[in-house]
Amino acid sequence: MSFPILYTKRLLLNKLKDRDIPAIVAMASNKKISDLTRNIPHPYTENEAVSWLKSIASSYEKGIHYAFAIRLREKKDFIGTISLKLKNDKNAELAYWVGEEYWNHGYVTEAAKHILDFGFADLKLQTIFASYLKINKPSARVLEKIGMLDTGEMEVSSELNTCSIESTRYFSLTMGS
Repeated sequence: MSFPILYTKRLLLNKLKDRDIPAIVAMASNKKISDLTRNIPHPYTENEAVSWLKSIASSYEKGIHYAFAIRLREKKDFIGTISLKLKNDKNAELAYWVGEEYWNHGYVTEAAKHILDFGFADLKLQTIFASYLKINKPSARVLEKIGMLDTGEMEVSSELNTCSIESTRYFSLTMGS
């Protein structure tokens, strides 16, 4: 099964590759990235990146995780990741991050709009949901811009954070809404 390739006006969304590992490690090692996500440790090591790429490749082969590299379309430079992780055949979770130097350029919003289209049209999903840590206000704005609706707040354990509880907001979008 060949991995999907998506194009936006400024971006290329395609398969993550081993050659992306140095950029992944460099960007994900930024403490600001780990502080704004639940699943990226600090520091982020090459071994963690290698393990993560193997894990998502295996999950893709099982048809349950579509993790895309976000690249600048003209230069093909890696700038972050965006994914849909299927919870069942009708629902998936949207997740993303980009390197700090690419914040506030609209790249995540642009990529997320296309990933939603892919999820609903190609994967035939009914609902796509996402969450963000309350301290990550830019992520909330992305979810609002792509049409997701705030569905509430939940306390969740953070495996990577010494503060054992983080307050998280949830958003969702249902097909046809």
